Amino acid sequence: MVKTILVLASNPKNTLRLRLDQEVREIYNGLQRAQRKDEFILRQQWASRPIDIRRAMLDHNPIIVHFCGHGEEDGIAFEDELGYARIVKTEALTEFFELFSDNVECVLMNACYSKIQARAIAKHINYVVGMEKEVGDAAAIEFAAAFYDALGAGKSFEFAFRFGRNAIQMLNNLAYAMPKLIKKNVGELFIAPVQERSASQDEIEREIYNFRSFYSSSKKTGINVHIYWHQQGLTLEDASAMKIEFEKEGIPTAILKHRDPKPPDSVFIGTLVSAQEARIVLSKIPYNIEYIFPANYPRIEGGDPNGLLIGIGYMSGHSQENRVQASTPIKVSKSDVASLIETGISNVEFQRRLQNLIQAI
Repeated sequence: MVKTILVLASNPKNTLRLRLDQEVREIYNGLQRAQRKDEFILRQQWASRPIDIRRAMLDHNPIIVHFCGHGEEDGIAFEDELGYARIVKTEALTEFFELFSDNVECVLMNACYSKIQARAIAKHINYVVGMEKEVGDAAAIEFAAAFYDALGAGKSFEFAFRFGRNAIQMLNNLAYAMPKLIKKNVGELFIAPVQERSASQDEIEREIYNFRSFYSSSKKTGINVHIYWHQQGLTLEDASAMKIEFEKEGIPTAILKHRDPKPPDSVFIGTLVSAQEARIVLSKIPYNIEYIFPANYPRIEGGDPNGLLIGIGYMSGHSQENRVQASTPIKVSKSDVASLIETGISNVEFQRRLQNLIQAI
């Protein structure tokens, strides 16, 4: 019997870039050289939207479903019609796979925090693999390559899982314990031994992860900038000059015209914006910053729940009647702004100060 493997890849344009093409290439190359290559067909669906996933499942009727992309505790990030992230919740994913439980034997979710979804989906699917926490590109690719190498050699899902986890371990990568295999009616298999850890070790790892997130978000175009120019306070010439500054840092920048009659007085700074990026914003804007919008500022008004956006030229009174209280702008003083652009502070320290400022008001 020929088994179809369906790869669902999603890397929305407002998320950090992943090497999904390399992951899928390694899967393909491994199956092509496999002893039992004639037993597998690989189908691929890129830039996956919910409608694409539904159609692909109906068209290909896969035995194995492999998702690669971004995840969070609430769900998996697919794409919307504009290519931005759309989180599909755990409940919806669980019900979706229940509909295909008569054919799908294994679901592999190569995405951060996907263990939560894996546990739920395993109520209906025999074998589901998910990731406990964050997992980097290198570990994700190594795991996937080894997993399908083993399947191509005729090994079981359980063997393939252990083979993949061992491949990460051979890299001397601590992420080898991240993949989790959940079996229907059984629960988690092959639980890794728990290692004693100190609070300081956990804190160091969080700092390293935050640094890598900030670095990759700017240098790999994860961060985007939207500048709204205005006849009062932020002209098109001003916006063009700021765009040059951001593009020197490798940050994609869009310039748009704001038609609101009120002059700009605000900015939006996402939760993954670095100190250097914020310094460009806060020190070179040609108008006085009186307000900063919090992270839950609505996307429709110019916010970004993924923390990957800088918004410049905003008005604190724009569409104010449509906002909920939690997303109203936070008034700041010149000394508040000065503390955020202090020379030498780290990315983590900058975001800590920003969040403390917002929470204190």
